[in-house]
Formats: sequence, structure tokens, C-alpha cells
Amino acid sequence: MKKIVLLFLFFVHFSSFGQEINPRNEFKNGFGLKIGGPTLALALNYNHFFTQNINLELGAGLIGAYAGVKYYFGTADKVMRFAPYVGATFTAIFFDGVNPGIYLPLGVQLLSKNGFNLSLEASYLSTHYLYNGPFGSIHIGKNF
Repeated sequence: MKKIVLLFLFFVHFSSFGQEINPRNEFKNGFGLKIGGPTLALALNYNHFFTQNINLELGAGLIGAYAGVKYYFGTADKVMRFAPYVGATFTAIFFDGVNPGIYLPLGVQLLSKNGFNLSLEASYLSTHYLYNGPFGSIHIGKNF
């Protein structure tokens, strides 16, 4: 069983070198669904990659809205399916009035060769009245 897993990982590792460009340069725009995150619940979002490293994300959810920037580590000449990132997001949560805040994510994104993406992030969320502390989210989306 160990040999099969190692062969699979070896194959996946070398098959990712088949593309010559970073998928974040190829799929610049995307839409997605975020569970948790800057709006505390469910949110729809739009994202745009200005470069393979700089990403703008705008979203609105059940009880809030947000806008933020993320920095993805990596270079244009290296294909990175998994890319770690850091970011800063301004959020407004509409619960018992307007609660402005900041959301600071640290995460990793998987971007497939057809544009599907999945992100997992841990973060620090600080709002004016509601919450200050660790938080996180799961993001599922499609870039094109």
C-alpha cells in the first residue's frame, strides 16, 4: 500500500510540471462560495488576480460584506497548484447594527488546471462589537 501511495504522489508531482504557466496567470477572474470568513456565515464572492501574486476579493453574504487583498507566494515560471497566501480584508457585519472589522487570513489554495479552486484558511477576526479572536473559512470556487 505504501508503494502505491508513493507512486501516486510521485506521478502527481511530476505531472504538474506539464503546464508552463502559473494557473493564477491563466484564470484571472473567478466566483465562489465562502463558508465562515469575514462575514461569519455564508458569502458569495468575486476575485481577480492582477498578477500571480496579487488578488482582490469582494464578497457579500447573509449578514455582511467585505473587500480585501491577498498575496499568493510563488513565481510566474513555477506551476503551483497549491499556493500559500496571506491577506487583509475589511469587513462590515450587519448584525445588531453595522459592525466594521478586519479579517487577517493565512491560508492555502488549490487551483486546478481547469480553474476549480479550494481554499482553507485560518485567520484573526476583529470586529467593533461582536468578536475578536481566531476564525477561519473554506472557499470553493471556479476561476476562468
